[in-house]
Amino acid sequence: MSLNFAPNPAKDNSPVLVTITADGPGGNTSVPLICWLAETVLPGDLTITGIIADPPGPDLPGELVTIQNVSNLPLDLTGCTLEDEGFPGGLANRTTYRFPPGFTVAPGSSFKVHTGSGTDSASDLFMGRPKPIWNNDFDSAIVRNLAGDPVATFAYIFTAPGVRIPGQTKILDSIVFVDQALGSTFSGALLEDGDFVVIEPDPTSRSFSGDFAVPATGPGGATTNAPDDRTWPFAGAPKFVLLADAGVVTVVGASRLAEVINRTSMLRAGNPLNLLINDSAPGGFGAWGGYSVRVRQYRKV
Repeated sequence: MSLNFAPNPAKDNSPVLVTITADGPGGNTSVPLICWLAETVLPGDLTITGIIADPPGPDLPGELVTIQNVSNLPLDLTGCTLEDEGFPGGLANRTTYRFPPGFTVAPGSSFKVHTGSGTDSASDLFMGRPKPIWNNDFDSAIVRNLAGDPVATFAYIFTAPGVRIPGQTKILDSIVFVDQALGSTFSGALLEDGDFVVIEPDPTSRSFSGDFAVPATGPGGATTNAPDDRTWPFAGAPKFVLLADAGVVTVVGASRLAEVINRTSMLRAGNPLNLLINDSAPGGFGAWGGYSVRVRQYRKV
């Protein structure tokens, strides 16, 4: 048995003639059938014309993706999806938005997909996400059709990792004293994706008494002979070194740390920036001293 298509099927909303031919001892028998090709979105039908990832003010209300129907037919996006690259956090953190059933785009028309909440219309759709999803440094968007095949992609890069984004404003500049007797000290900075952070310790300000309640330290920062088997907050770092903790603990030491908060940075967006000292017994008997640290934070507002 064989199938013959005449003409070749195409997504043009016209009927397609399918001929079924059965081969047997008595000869061939052909049966013509008229059918319609299932509607789908193909590569080249849609294009992502732009992404607003870092709007003025808070990102969430202004984040959006603009998509255009560049075909000569109306496109039904039922079953199609829009997704981001999924970083930071890997593919498990990928956001997938499914277009509403029956959402149709006229030829040449554009529509916007907003990250936040709102009321869907023919020109505006809303993901309803509680947080921004498009990174302020670099990211990519993919539209997939009902079969899961990519039909439109868009990638952008605003800055290379570790380089301050142009147009940012300083929103924090403070001197913080990080006390050895405290478990951690809040720097005043709540980090967002794309922030540029500078942590600048003053080496001349460092002063420590030590902690004679803990007699010795061993490799990797582990204490020995401690009555409660205490360990330092960050294994492998020198005693009394300055640490920054914002989702991930980072060794700062006496050197200046400057980085963009993004997928490649040690400090993570969505966290308060805390500073601490890698003391074996914060607040322990005989412990005193600390660092003076200047903290600056820049953001595009």
